[in-house]
Amino acid sequence: MKKFIKRLLLFFLLWFIIAGAIDYYYTKKLQSSNIREIVIWEDIFKSRIDSDIVYLGSSRAADHYQPYIIDSILGTRSYNLGQYGQTIESDIMRYDLLSKYESQKPRLYIWDVYFNSFSLSSKYQDEQYTPYLFNKDIWNNVNKQTKHFSYIDKFLPLYRYWSKNVIPQYEALENPIRGFVYNYDKWNPDNNLILKKDTFSYSIDTLVYNSFCSTIQQMKKEGSNVAIVFSPLHKLGQDAVKDLDSFINLLQHTADKEKCIFINFIDDPMCSDSSYFKNTMHLNEIGTDYFSAKFAHIIDSLCNQN
Repeated sequence: MKKFIKRLLLFFLLWFIIAGAIDYYYTKKLQSSNIREIVIWEDIFKSRIDSDIVYLGSSRAADHYQPYIIDSILGTRSYNLGQYGQTIESDIMRYDLLSKYESQKPRLYIWDVYFNSFSLSSKYQDEQYTPYLFNKDIWNNVNKQTKHFSYIDKFLPLYRYWSKNVIPQYEALENPIRGFVYNYDKWNPDNNLILKKDTFSYSIDTLVYNSFCSTIQQMKKEGSNVAIVFSPLHKLGQDAVKDLDSFINLLQHTADKEKCIFINFIDDPMCSDSSYFKNTMHLNEIGTDYFSAKFAHIIDSLCNQN
C-alpha cells in the first residue's frame, strides 16, 4: 500500500512538473502573441503606452477611435484601450494599472460611455487575464469584479487555459496599432430586425457610477483633462433604448458636476446613415475613419477655446 501511495505521489509530482513546464511555455508564447488584448496588457506592463491621449470604454471605444487619424490631425500620440464587452469597472482597472506602470500621465482621457457602461462587469473575454494571474495587480483587480477566477485557476498548471477555452486557440482581433485594429464586420439588415422586437433599458449600478466619478476626480488631480463622449449610435439603436434622453442628461450632469467635457453625437447626421455602421451600435471602417477625423477637429476646437 505504501509503495502504491509513493508511486501515485510520484506520478502526480511528475505530472505537475511537466504540466508546469507546458504552462510556462504556453504563457510566454501567449504573452508574445499579436492578439489585441494581450498586446495592450504587454504595452501597459512594459510602459509602452506613452501617450498624450488615451481612449477608454467598451467595444464602441475600441472600434470608433483610430489613433493614427486623430494624431495626424492633432499632432499628438494616442492609444486605444477600449475593451470588447466590458464596462466601467474594467476601464478603471486599465486606468489603475496604466497609472502604476506609466510615468507619463496623458494630457487627455477620452471616456466613451454607453447605456450599459454602468453595469457590473461580465465574464466576457476574461480569457485575456489568463497569462497574468500571477501578476498581483491583475489578480487583485479581477477578483474585485465578477471574473470568477479561483485559486485552482491560479495554481493548477494549465487549468485556467482549459477552463477559459484558450486552448487550442484564442479567437480575437490581431495586430493592433496603438491598441486599434479594424473590425471588418458588415451591416446586416436581418440582425437589426431584432431591435424592432426588443428594447433595452439603461441601468446604473450606484457603486460603479460612484467609482466612475471618483476616477475622473483622480485623473484631474493628476493633471489630466477628461472628456465624456457618447459616440455615434444609429437611429435604430437609439429607438431601441428606453429613456435614452434621460441617460444623456445624466452624462451631461456628471460632466458638469466633475467639471469635464461632454461631447454628444446622438444627433449627428452620421446616426441616420447606415453606410457608416457595421451594426446599429458600432461604426464600420468607413465610419470609424470619418468619425475619427471629425472627432479630432472637435477636440482641436475645444482645446483652442481653452
